Amino acid sequence: MSVQPLAHSAKKNKPPQSYEDHVVGVVSESRENWKKMCCFVSEARHSLLESTLIRAAYLHDLGKLDEKNQAVLLNPSESRLPIPHRDAGVKHLLDENDRNAAIFVFAHHAPGLPNIMSEKIKAYPFRSNVENAKERTDKFLSEYLKKHTEVLSDSLNIPPAPLEKQNGFSPVEYRMLLSCLVDADYSDTSGRKFTSEEPHWKERSKKLDEYIESLGKENSEPQDDALIERNRSRSKLYEHCKTYLPETNIVYCESPVGTGKTTAIMAHLLQVAQKRNLRHIIVVLPYTNIITEAVKVYRKALVLDGEDPVAIVAEHHHQADYGDEENAYNSDLRSIATTWTAPIIVTTAVQFFETLASNRPSKLRKIHQLPGSAVFVDESHAALPAKLMPPAWVWIQDLSKNWGCYFCLASGTPVKFWDTAEFKDIKAWKAESPEKVEALLSPELSQSLETFERNRIQNNFQNEKPPHFENKEALANFILSKTGPRLVVMNTVKSAAALALHLKNTNRDVLHLSTSLTPNDREEILTEIYRRLKNKSGDQNDWTLVATS
Repeated sequence: MSVQPLAHSAKKNKPPQSYEDHVVGVVSESRENWKKMCCFVSEARHSLLESTLIRAAYLHDLGKLDEKNQAVLLNPSESRLPIPHRDAGVKHLLDENDRNAAIFVFAHHAPGLPNIMSEKIKAYPFRSNVENAKERTDKFLSEYLKKHTEVLSDSLNIPPAPLEKQNGFSPVEYRMLLSCLVDADYSDTSGRKFTSEEPHWKERSKKLDEYIESLGKENSEPQDDALIERNRSRSKLYEHCKTYLPETNIVYCESPVGTGKTTAIMAHLLQVAQKRNLRHIIVVLPYTNIITEAVKVYRKALVLDGEDPVAIVAEHHHQADYGDEENAYNSDLRSIATTWTAPIIVTTAVQFFETLASNRPSKLRKIHQLPGSAVFVDESHAALPAKLMPPAWVWIQDLSKNWGCYFCLASGTPVKFWDTAEFKDIKAWKAESPEKVEALLSPELSQSLETFERNRIQNNFQNEKPPHFENKEALANFILSKTGPRLVVMNTVKSAAALALHLKNTNRDVLHLSTSLTPNDREEILTEIYRRLKNKSGDQNDWTLVATS
């Protein structure tokens, strides 16, 4: 060919990308993605999985060599290529009995992984439904292949086609390999490849010890018996978690609120990650406001000197603020979070489990980072609606048994759903025995923490019936009769705002915190709360926080 075929047109300040450069780049980066996670995968599956991935990467853009597509790529006047470019690779791979690789070529753009059973009953499974596209691909496929081999070097070492039809992959296998391909495709197209910082688990464990020790030194005020007992319980939990190394891949931690679970379980995960040479620690929390607070603690406690805290502990949820997106540095930090390439990722249960369940390439791009990760699921009993727990448990079992993942399920009010008959009867892992779930805490320590929790908080109920609280004034008078600082939790945003406004209008010192405020305003309120709680002198305690749950 006299003109070098293109894979992508020029955009803004970016020059066009040749077909050769793109295919070579995607094959290379797919191999690199596979190499980083394959050590956590059963060796019996290595050859099949890798060869399927590389063949899909090699042929994923074959249809772009169509003359009509090249005309648009060379002189872009339309936003879309006239001939669906994935169809040629799908057709060729199906002809070679490599249906699995064909599925990855089919899925590397929207709508993503197909319903394989629905495709099977179609006249032409996995083929394009765009008018005349299938016919054109069938007619010119040999020409595409000829151009393809002319452009590309034989040094790519592409595996041969399978000798016969092969069985399908597991749902997790499909997602992992598609993730490797999609990440390679997106990274090569954008010219931005994100790699993980060194985990340095041993050094971070030492840094966490120093942080915990510094907390005790900060509080030099006289302590009452309750506070002494609380600190003693926290120390017991921390030391136990830091030294306990499990035999299984799934543990649960039954620890009440206020015992330092956030740092204790992190200490445990750091030890496990160090021993098993894991790649990431992923913390899954139920709410975005909890994530923001946990990230602050982790960045103080785990980031080493000279490191960028945002690149080491990534905050991944829809409200995470990375500043001006036009700034290249801020954009890189956002991408590090959304691709899960940081050593430590803190995200929501919704984000984590939706990623495991998704079929969309953009969502699945990051999932190949999951093999070889320690995952801490906090408030695990409420991480998902009850009806969605069985499939999630199948994924957790698969990831822990076949992908080198370690799970810690924690809760102050644990529900051992895995021991129920419904979960024991799940056959999704076929003949394999399910992974055992081990208790992280000893029975003695669990009992000690439970006793501490019962004694820590005393519930005093106001039994008087209306009209005692018949209006805001009556409720306000009751609240103000208590010693400050006071926390009032209302059922709705509207009632919390109304009560806070009433207290403000009666010249009372009041703060208001709810989801009706913007993230920036909530941040200011939280900062003020911390400031006030540290200042415990005199009249400074006479204030009220009105919030929602």
